[in-house]
Amino acid sequence: MKVILRTIFLGRKGLRAGWRLLIFLVIAVALQPLLQLPVVWFMSKRQGISIPPGLDPVVISVAYAPTLIGVLIATGVLARFEDRRLRDYGLPGINALVANSGKDAPSDSRASRC
Repeated sequence: MKVILRTIFLGRKGLRAGWRLLIFLVIAVALQPLLQLPVVWFMSKRQGISIPPGLDPVVISVAYAPTLIGVLIATGVLARFEDRRLRDYGLPGINALVANSGKDAPSDSRASRC
């Protein structure tokens, strides 16, 4: 029985991809309702942003912020599980909002042509 369970959950590279996906979805979906009230409170009370009725960029930002935060947390948890960083998934790290000083700019002038 132990061998059967091991083959169901574990592959050659550890936990099977389907189970990783399931864990990711459970974390991301479970966090959304838990994050909804704190995000609305933070945006309206702490930041002083009034949330207007209707379809507005502020409303859309507040509505999708819990989804974004939940996905980032789930990605971070599974990245730790796989001994990776968020940057390994193409997500910027802590310096995401820092202006680029041109270090990553291509040195070949042909690379910037369209």
